[in-house]
Amino acid sequence: MTTLKVFLFIFLTVALLWLGGFFYFIYTLPTHSSDNAQEKTDAIVVWTGGGCRVATGLELLAHGLSDRLFISGVYRDGETRDSHDKSDQIELISASNDTWIGKECTLSQKKNMLDRFNIPGVKGWNPLKVFVKSCKDCDIFLSEEQINQLLAKVYIGHQAKTTIGNAIETAQWAMSNQIHSIRLVTSPMHIPRSLIECEKYLSNVKIIIHPVELTKFNHRHWYKDWRIVYKVSLEYSKYLSILLGLRIQRQENLYTPLEE
Repeated sequence: MTTLKVFLFIFLTVALLWLGGFFYFIYTLPTHSSDNAQEKTDAIVVWTGGGCRVATGLELLAHGLSDRLFISGVYRDGETRDSHDKSDQIELISASNDTWIGKECTLSQKKNMLDRFNIPGVKGWNPLKVFVKSCKDCDIFLSEEQINQLLAKVYIGHQAKTTIGNAIETAQWAMSNQIHSIRLVTSPMHIPRSLIECEKYLSNVKIIIHPVELTKFNHRHWYKDWRIVYKVSLEYSKYLSILLGLRIQRQENLYTPLEE
């Protein structure tokens, strides 16, 4: 065989293996939580980056599946890190803190709320308006009053830049808050990679995976839109790279602390 034929044979073999794995990846992804959303955990954790994750986390919190919700991956500019999917972006909204911190709160309670929602380098943003919009966009029916009450149970993480960063940030938060079990909310196609990172960084924490419903982004309709093909292909390729042991260095997965 000539060098060209060998090259073509190798290329076609790799392409066919990739394509076969791609179809297996798509059609074996879980679309429902393994416990049918029955088991209460120490915390609900949302890894931002796709549609309706935050709203789903709030809905689960409202249903009493935990007493705490941790949102990892909120950018320092007040947004989640996936700029391609605006449906779940936590946008920066300047507003008076009194609009979302109840007037009946004591000074210590108010300070605690402000500390938990503080994003370094960002002046007051209004999480109430952001979460109300997120729920409305995702057809999750929580009133403004309900969401405002839930804010007392919500914690924000702003160090994660990547999925690995989400796992590291969640592990640090879990250790600091004595968390032994979490319900992880993310998109179905993100679950395989998330589980690998949980195994690495959250091995001592029980994980219940809770995939977001496919109302906003149905990966099984990949053949209907090239944008879905692109996003699923990218996620599948990232998953393969992790399986092959190709990881970005830790310092690139987290923001370094900003100077005061």
